[in-house]
Amino acid sequence: MLWRALRRDGDHQHARAFLTHAHGLQLCVIQRPHRPGEFLVGTVLPAGVYEYDTAPRPQAVSVPGDPARAAAAVRRRLLPYYRLASMRVASSTRFRQAQRVTIGRSTDGRPIADVLMPRAVRALLHEDGRWHLDPGTGLCVPAAHSACAPEVLVQDAADRLGGLGFEVIRSDQHPLELYFRSQHPAIPAPVAGLPSTRPGSPSRSRNR
Repeated sequence: MLWRALRRDGDHQHARAFLTHAHGLQLCVIQRPHRPGEFLVGTVLPAGVYEYDTAPRPQAVSVPGDPARAAAAVRRRLLPYYRLASMRVASSTRFRQAQRVTIGRSTDGRPIADVLMPRAVRALLHEDGRWHLDPGTGLCVPAAHSACAPEVLVQDAADRLGGLGFEVIRSDQHPLELYFRSQHPAIPAPVAGLPSTRPGSPSRSRNR
């Protein structure tokens, strides 16, 4: 029902909104066509996931315009199914990547961590202030005043994040280089085959 309404509303005549959680989960809210005062609330697959039809229905519910009643209906009729679906999707989509933390090296040799999940970011930033969030790149870097050796910082961060259930990858390369390489793997060049010769044909390399 929700998707039919969105397809028919190509010129955006009906008000709509997307509610986004920090973990990437989304709800779409749109006015229900031909039903003034009612709205449709549906679940949206995360970016990069195009089909994952293993979750029980409903995928969308109709709610009244009253905010309190609408929130109660969404909480009772939609969110339990969405939580179940998100757990199933987590094992084989980009959420697996979100559970991964890559700790590499910047161009000047300092440790640098690529962290996607807010829980992992908080775990690093609250560790005695030894890590900071670089606003320019969104990566976690050691604080300038940190007196810990880089190896100690990396080992402590790996132990802490591993204890929280995150997969920690350690590398001597920049985390973003590893990320873009995984998204666009190199395609091996084709190997040229040997020139074919017909049986009994004379060889060009034969001495005359």
